[in-house]
Amino acid sequence: MQTQNNGLSQIPASNIEKIEVITNPSSAYEAQGSAGIINIILKKNASQGFNASLQAGLASPKNSSVNLNASYKTSAVNLFTNIGYRDQSLLFLEEIERVNKNPYALLRQNNRADLDFDNINLFVGTDFYLNPFNTLTASFYRTKVNNFSRTAYDYRYFDKTGKQDSAIDRFENYREPQVFNEIELSYSRTYKQPGRKWTTYLQYDFWNDDENQQIRETNPAARTYDIITRDIESSKDLYLQSDYKLPVKTGQWDMGIRGQWRAIRSEYSAAQDGLPMEGYNNKLYYDENIYAAYTQYGTKWKQLEGQIGLRGELSHIHISDRGQTINNRKRYLDLFPTLHLQYALKNAWALQGSYSRRINRPGSGS
Repeated sequence: MQTQNNGLSQIPASNIEKIEVITNPSSAYEAQGSAGIINIILKKNASQGFNASLQAGLASPKNSSVNLNASYKTSAVNLFTNIGYRDQSLLFLEEIERVNKNPYALLRQNNRADLDFDNINLFVGTDFYLNPFNTLTASFYRTKVNNFSRTAYDYRYFDKTGKQDSAIDRFENYREPQVFNEIELSYSRTYKQPGRKWTTYLQYDFWNDDENQQIRETNPAARTYDIITRDIESSKDLYLQSDYKLPVKTGQWDMGIRGQWRAIRSEYSAAQDGLPMEGYNNKLYYDENIYAAYTQYGTKWKQLEGQIGLRGELSHIHISDRGQTINNRKRYLDLFPTLHLQYALKNAWALQGSYSRRINRPGSGS
C-alpha cells in the first residue's frame, strides 16, 4: 500500500513487515508527486489455526494506545482483523518577542495550545485460496478520528519608553471529527513459470471531515469580535488497477492499466457576530478522472542493471462551485518516461542513476 496524508501513523507497528522508500518511482507507479513513495509491506499470516496478540502502552504526556490482532487460517481461507485505539494530549507554550527599530515598537507574545487527539481503527478481511494459483482477497478498513484544540494568544505592545500602549487577546477553539472508510477487493493469479503474475484490485474510499473553529478577539478599542467558521469536506474515490509481470529470456516485462475516479466536495461558511461574511460561504466541487497505462522492461548484463519504462495518463478535471464563480474543465494527455541504471562495484557498493518525469496535482488535504 502507499501512504497518503497521515496514513503511516495510523498503521500499528506490529502489522508492518518492512517499509520501502522509493525516491524515484518507476512507471508502474502513479506519476503524481515529486517527493517519492513510501511503500508499506504488511505482514502476512503464515501460521495455521488461530493466532492473536494484544499490545498496550501508556506514556506521559498522555499517549495511550491499545491494539488487538487476530487471525484464523486454514488451507482454504485466512480470516484476519485488527482493532486499535489511541488517545493523545499535547501542550505547547511559546514566548515571542519582536522589536521594530524604526519606528520603535516592541511586541511580547505568549501562546498556549492544548491539543487532544483520539482515534479508533478497525480492519477486517479474508483471503480465499481458490487453488494453488488463484487467491481472492476482500477487506474493509475504517478509522474515526477526533481532533480538539484550544489556543490562546496574548499580544502586548510597548512604546520606546517601555510603556504598554495596546493589547490584543485572541482565543481559538477548534474541533475536527474525521471518518475514513476503505473497501478493497483484489484477485491474484500466479503461474508455474517463476515470476509470472497477474493482479487486479478494486478499491473504494469514502471519507469526510468537519472542521469547526470559533474565534474570539478583543482589540485595543475594547471591542470583541466573534467569528465562527466551518468547512465540511468529503471525498468518494474509486480505483481499478490491473498489473501483469512476464519474465522473458533477457529480463522481465511489466505492464498495467489503472482508472481513478474522484469526487471531492468542500462546503465552507463563516459568520462574524452572528452575521454571514460576504464571500466566505460557498461549496466547491472537484471531479478528477484519470486513465493510465504503463509498460516497462528490466534486464541485467554482468554488473549493470537497467530498467526503462513509459507511462501515459489521460486526465479529465472539472472544477465548479455553488456560487457560480468558477466553472473550469481540463483534458490533457501526459507521457512519463523513466530510466533506472545500477552498476555493481566491489564490496557491496553500487552506483545508481535514474530519471523520471513527474506531475503535481491538487491535493485534498486541509
